[in-house]
Amino acid sequence: MCVQLINVGEEVLLFYNDRNSFQTLLELMRSERDRLDAASPLMYHISLVQLLALCTEGKNVYTEIKCHSLLPLDDIVRVVTHSDCVPEVILPIHTNVMVLVLSESSTVFDTNISAFLQM
Repeated sequence: MCVQLINVGEEVLLFYNDRNSFQTLLELMRSERDRLDAASPLMYHISLVQLLALCTEGKNVYTEIKCHSLLPLDDIVRVVTHSDCVPEVILPIHTNVMVLVLSESSTVFDTNISAFLQM
C-alpha cells in the first residue's frame, strides 16, 4: 500500500510540507475551525495522514522509512505546535507518531531481551 502511495505522485500526496503549502494548510485549518466539511481538502489531508499511520503499523522497516520520508518529524512538529492547528489534524498525526515510536521502542526492547536471553 505504501509503495502505491509513493508512486501516485505529488498531486495526490497533499501533506502540505513545503513553505507555500504549509500556509495553505493553516488557511484550511482556520477556515474549518468550527465545522469540518467531509469533502474538504483538510479532511482529505487528515484521511491521508490516517492512512499513513495504518501503513506504518507492523515491523516493515522499508514502509516505516518511506512513511518518514513522506511526513518528516520536523513537519509534524511545525504543524502540531502552531496555534491554528485543530484537534482533527492533531489526532491522526499523534497516532502516526505513536505507531512509529512504539514500533521503534519495541524493537529496542526485543533486542535487549534477546541479548539477555542468550547469556
